[in-house]
Amino acid sequence: MLSEKKILVTGGSGLFGGWIVEKLLSENVNVTSFSHSHAENSKLDQIRDKSNLTIIEGDTRNKEIIDELIIKQQFNFIIHLAAQTQVVDAYENPINTFSSNITGTWNLLDSVRMYSPKSKVIISTSDKAYGIPESIPTKEDHKLHGIFPYEFSKSSEDLLAQTYATTYGLDIAILRCGNVFGGGDLNFSRLVPKIMRAFIHNETPTITRSGGDYSRDFIYVEDVANAFIQTLLHFKDSDELKIFNISNPPNISIMDIYKLMSEAVNDTYIEPKVLGRSGEKYEIPHQSLNIEKAIKYLDWKPLWDQKKALKKTYSWYLDYFNK
Repeated sequence: MLSEKKILVTGGSGLFGGWIVEKLLSENVNVTSFSHSHAENSKLDQIRDKSNLTIIEGDTRNKEIIDELIIKQQFNFIIHLAAQTQVVDAYENPINTFSSNITGTWNLLDSVRMYSPKSKVIISTSDKAYGIPESIPTKEDHKLHGIFPYEFSKSSEDLLAQTYATTYGLDIAILRCGNVFGGGDLNFSRLVPKIMRAFIHNETPTITRSGGDYSRDFIYVEDVANAFIQTLLHFKDSDELKIFNISNPPNISIMDIYKLMSEAVNDTYIEPKVLGRSGEKYEIPHQSLNIEKAIKYLDWKPLWDQKKALKKTYSWYLDYFNK
């Protein structure tokens, strides 16, 4: 079904983007990656066969560039990943986060509304869109009430997508992902990349942003990429708004995922230095997603064992730092 289709991936140079682009190219898709300049040796940069890949550097906040791209290409599908993804950055610079995550999304959706209404669109939001959840595991019908800057931006992005689907009839799917890890994540302020780098450089690992007691779902990036592909394939089932949680429950504590990393990489436990504390202003204490709907309607489920996924992730970073 996807062979020779034209697909735009915004944020193609990010963690999700590189893996999704690679999988799409393996399906003989014509892919356009639109994002800020990608880092050397990023996942996108490592793709060997780029014959069906066009890489465009730009910013979704630039409406003129987005309009021009949508008018010219008339994509069959659009996967919107481009965003400011860092909770701490959002706390310190909320305006940049709001403009990236909210303005960038409405620019894209309004271009589709005006110039390419037959394009089918996947919007990637986040489990953070739910805000502090009233029930765990959280289902898709839970209200969206992000309070902190990052969570608010994801709630707003999600609601924008719902508005354009309901009001203008755009064919949209929304995927709300849990905490994603894997090779290709070059933001070393995040937990998994930071710990992997410490192990590789024989440094003392550090736990920040909590005392290690907060809990999350952790899902491997290839499972997430497969969920996006399955969503593309299931657009034919319905032209109504589609919303799915994508994750790998149950949730585990930050300290427990650290222990898994340490055992997967070192075959033993290395004591970390805990620099964070419970009760950070911008952190949601506990999150976990109910994924029954995605399993039922997308014919998808997470396949990667976390320890094996962490071993593969470590191998990716080892190659990255040795280049």
